[in-house]
Amino acid sequence: IADRPGWIPWARDQDSAMSPSLPDQQFISTLSASPLTLCADERRGPDSACFLYLPRDKNDLVIAASLATLQKISSAVTQATDSPLTESSAPYVIEPVGRGLGMVAARDIRAGELVLRERPILVTAHESVTEPGHYSQGHLYGAAISRLSESSRTRLLSLANSCGPQTEQIEGIVKTNAIVVGLVPEGGHTDARACFSELCRANHA
Repeated sequence: IADRPGWIPWARDQDSAMSPSLPDQQFISTLSASPLTLCADERRGPDSACFLYLPRDKNDLVIAASLATLQKISSAVTQATDSPLTESSAPYVIEPVGRGLGMVAARDIRAGELVLRERPILVTAHESVTEPGHYSQGHLYGAAISRLSESSRTRLLSLANSCGPQTEQIEGIVKTNAIVVGLVPEGGHTDARACFSELCRANHA
């Protein structure tokens, strides 16, 4: 079954935390091919986290949320076409600052000037990411980014991890860099955390 197209193997330990090294397999199932939408654990039904990849056929960003939330926001987010500023027009540079890379003004910036417009790479809006009894956060994030484009995955994994070697790399990156954002589905508001390749270089502590 693990070799079926569109399925990715999971493993589960005795405490129900997801782990890649143990034998009992669970699977991610494909809900939609375009845009690519995956169910993280079909056995949990509507309680499972799901992964929505955008733009269609490019997979430059992934949103991890419940299926109900994705259904509410999918129309708005799939229509969003804002692109990052080009390097030549950006009023900043990314360069070494202190112990890592940071966003530094390259020139005077006018009051009210747009500094950056950027799509996130990873957005998480699901209770599973804050309840380790359901999943290992690192394994959930790892599954989510496994279908990202190579360029997006590389940029995400280049962000700092300040959590130390005891934390899985991708989990540490999210904890270190994620910014609280609002997803605004019709009739409600959903808080989420998002990682950006450039905005997360700004000091947002």
